[in-house]
Parts: sequence; structure tokens; C-alpha cells
Amino acid sequence: AFGSINASSARFAFESQDVIEGVKRAGSSFAAAGGNLNEFIGIFGAVRQTTRESADSIGNSLKTVFTRLQSAKTIDLLEKLGITGLRDANQQFVGPFRALENISNQLEILRKKYSVFFLLYMRVFFVEFR
Repeated sequence: AFGSINASSARFAFESQDVIEGVKRAGSSFAAAGGNLNEFIGIFGAVRQTTRESADSIGNSLKTVFTRLQSAKTIDLLEKLGITGLRDANQQFVGPFRALENISNQLEILRKKYSVFFLLYMRVFFVEFR
């Protein structure tokens, strides 16, 4: 575990302690959603590198996102907006990393389709990283 954290922090723009703080705040919700440590490190690192927010802020935000993302109500709503790939063939949540990957791959198409409404909804629903 520490080897992954150290390798990632050396490769990207964050400290090992940042990831540890993120895991303390959001790791259990990520694991409960079906994610593993390496996936969490990847998501945390991407958010940290993009936003430069504090580890506390990112951890708290990710906890909210992972908790909401796996709820049936959220998945139903995202599917109504046209986001697919959040459930497997057995109608089970695909996990946080794969879900975020699928959402990310479809955002540009949806942004064009729904314009400002979609962006505002996503911002309010999934938490803005400030």
C-alpha cells in the first residue's frame, strides 16, 4: 500500500501524506462502493493535480461523490440524462472508478446536448471542488 502511495506521489504533484489524509476521509466510502486503494490514489491524484485543493477538502468532497454515486436514485437520474455504464449486466453498481471513467467519457457529449442545465445540475449534485 505504501509503495503505491509513494510511487504515485513521486510521479504526480502531491505528497504521500495528502493521499493518506484523503484515504482517512473518503477511503471507507470508496471501498464500500467497490473501489481499491490504487484506484483511489489515481482519482485523488487527478483531482489534486487539477484543483490544487487541500487533501482535507478533496477527501471530504470525494466521500460525498462516492456515497451519492452508488445510490440507485443517482444512477437512475444519470441514466435518464443519458449516462450509461454505471450498472453491470446484473444491475449492480460497477464501482466508483469505472463509474467515474464512464461518466467522464460521456460528459462532453452530454454537455453539448444539455448545455448549461446539465453543467449546473452536475455541479450542484456532485459537489463543486473550490
